[in-house]
Amino acid sequence: MQIKGKGYINFNKDFNKSGDNWINFSFTDSYKNKEGEYERAYVNMVAFGENAEAVKKILKSKQTLVELEGFTSGAYKNKLEFCVTAIGQSIVKGKAKDVKEVDLPY
Repeated sequence: MQIKGKGYINFNKDFNKSGDNWINFSFTDSYKNKEGEYERAYVNMVAFGENAEAVKKILKSKQTLVELEGFTSGAYKNKLEFCVTAIGQSIVKGKAKDVKEVDLPY
């Protein structure tokens, strides 16, 4: 199964771990269900090598809105964990503006 989306990443020391060449973290995004309503998805992710360094850099910047791609080969111990194959920071530039609640994805 593949995942591709835009959402937020976070790292919680109680639940997530990291090493020299890897990091696991959480990814939260929203999607429309069959009825056209937004639902929130919460996914466990793991990144290695350059992708792990990118995640660590993004977490340090406190700008955690990202676009990422990943895959999983299935559940391990009843838990899905996706491996990151590409990640990029998504920074919204410009002045703050009012957003209607109807326009929010959640």
